[in-house]
Amino acid sequence: MGYRKFGEPGKGAYAVENKYGVKVGDLFAAHYGYDETHYNFYRVVRVTATKAEVLPVRATYVQQGGPSETVTAGYEPADYDVLIGVNRGDVKRTKLCTVKEGYKGQPTIVLRSGQHWAHKVEEGDTFSVTGRGWGR
Repeated sequence: MGYRKFGEPGKGAYAVENKYGVKVGDLFAAHYGYDETHYNFYRVVRVTATKAEVLPVRATYVQQGGPSETVTAGYEPADYDVLIGVNRGDVKRTKLCTVKEGYKGQPTIVLRSGQHWAHKVEEGDTFSVTGRGWGR
């Protein structure tokens, strides 16, 4: 099954926007870590009335070095993603996730029921993460 380029309007069975306002091309971020901060990014490649199919994408470094680094979402698909269960070498790289209303009514995607969620972010938003080699 082929996917349109990010942000390309949907046709036929592909909805343009679901009931939560999620569209193809939207960007979501999930953060996790106890003594380190990590971010995983997801781009929406398809929507239904209440779900969004997401593709994990790599982070792009904006600033590197030191105990804290800054990242933003990239466009290149990630090699793997522990939060949605995509392993290296998997043919299927996407996951169809439930969309719910989150904090202050913003759409949130459920990556793993009861464990991990991702919130909608804007293109170009930056996030601080633990610098490489500075964690435990």
